[in-house]
Amino acid sequence: MADGVIFKGRQVLIPKPLQADILNQLHNSHQGIEKTRRLARESLYWPNINRDIEKLVSSCSICQELQPSQTREPLEPHETPSTPWTKLATDLFTLDNNNYLLITDYHSKYPQSNGLVERMVRTVKTLVKKCKRSKQDIQIALLNLRVTPLDPNLPSPAEILFGRPVRTTLPSNHPPQITQKSQQVYEQLNERRGRMKGHHDTKVKVKDLPPLYPGQKVRILDYERKTWSPGEVIKVCQEPRSYDICTPNGSILRRNRQHLRELGHATPQPQHTSPQPHSTPQVHTSKVPKQLNFANGNNVQAPPKVWATNEHERKGTIKTRSGRIVVPPQRYLPEV
Repeated sequence: MADGVIFKGRQVLIPKPLQADILNQLHNSHQGIEKTRRLARESLYWPNINRDIEKLVSSCSICQELQPSQTREPLEPHETPSTPWTKLATDLFTLDNNNYLLITDYHSKYPQSNGLVERMVRTVKTLVKKCKRSKQDIQIALLNLRVTPLDPNLPSPAEILFGRPVRTTLPSNHPPQITQKSQQVYEQLNERRGRMKGHHDTKVKVKDLPPLYPGQKVRILDYERKTWSPGEVIKVCQEPRSYDICTPNGSILRRNRQHLRELGHATPQPQHTSPQPHSTPQVHTSKVPKQLNFANGNNVQAPPKVWATNEHERKGTIKTRSGRIVVPPQRYLPEV
């Protein structure tokens, strides 16, 4: 102790009435949880300071709004249809003021992911641009695209679709004949799908995101501004990883799970305090929810009454997120 100030080594012990103000000063630069903790360790200390910093950063509306994009989820490709024309993908695109309708068969052109048709749009667009610049026949170019084998061990999309080779402008001594390879092709397509998924999940850092539920508060990725705006889940859709979200202005949006972030997911609720009426997911929308019952105390000790109650009534039941029992230091308990 020096000049009435209590020290813990080089760190100043902050009394409870000042902790909220110190937290706001620590977060002036809106750094992340770990960097804010490092800044505090240089000169400050009070019981549970790391938890308080985590709660402050996780519930800061500005930090939540400007968070980076979430980690990708594992690839979830469509199932390969067993026969042609069972499942089709369609999309519209515009090129040189002309509108085009693109149709892709999921059986004959194996999808890499749910965005098969978007990938095909890019391929066809590039092909059309090259043909226009070289003044070549677009239909011949599309024909060559359709008769090109998908893989060294797989036939072309046209042969898979029609069950026979398609005649082209190229010379060939193979007469058109019906091929009986449906089951073999189906197995090879499934094997190719498995290889592609494994390659994607290995190359790209992926993580399974927890499911969301109706009524849950979330933040929605704004594609144009690259920010996260608030919303609420109103429906879990039948499509994989899809949710209907209600925005503050009443609009209904459908978004993929990767573009939805749980509001305050990283902030655990304190287990040693009595539940408050506002202890719901909405608590994270507060700008500074780090009051931590500061208004009721004027000394530097951690809440003695709460610890004493837990010590007598719920001894051994206070646990961390990893499951270890929390034992409060004796120096912070009131003298009996």
